[in-house]
Amino acid sequence: MQIFKNFLTLCGFHFNFTMEDREMVALRMIRKRTAQGQKVLCLASGGIDSTVCAVLLLKALGPERVVCVHIDHGFMRLRETEEVVAALREAGVSVVVVDARAQFAEATTEMPARRKCAPYRTGKLCEVTDPEEKRVIIGNTFMSVCDTVIRDLQLDVNNLLLAQGTLRPDLIESG
Repeated sequence: MQIFKNFLTLCGFHFNFTMEDREMVALRMIRKRTAQGQKVLCLASGGIDSTVCAVLLLKALGPERVVCVHIDHGFMRLRETEEVVAALREAGVSVVVVDARAQFAEATTEMPARRKCAPYRTGKLCEVTDPEEKRVIIGNTFMSVCDTVIRDLQLDVNNLLLAQGTLRPDLIESG
């Protein structure tokens, strides 16, 4: 570790911040990017990225402006949704759980034309084997479920931001 620190020092990098400083920068950035009174819909998978995102949003904006939603899509491990909810609540985050397992299993979608083939409708997710078809079905179904959640919770789409704690490479990978 010391060799790495020495290398960074030689390159001109300075270690003059703490985790507390980093948290304060994140909280300021959240407050700056959200309009007064604007709500934020936070999609929480229970992973470290979305959990940290939810906690930072809560600290920056308060519970009245953060709506945290966990969508159970049916791909979770046994009792994992309960563990996710317990962990979020322990961190002070109130979470709405959406059971969309059946909706995901039965979902189909329209696929774009590929290599001289016309656009086509996929089979049900629970029957599809093609990885690209699965990825598109899951992505489209996820957004459809989010739209339903927004309507059911009567959130104003004109005064709502979507927050999803994830890393840049994950966004690129998921298209």
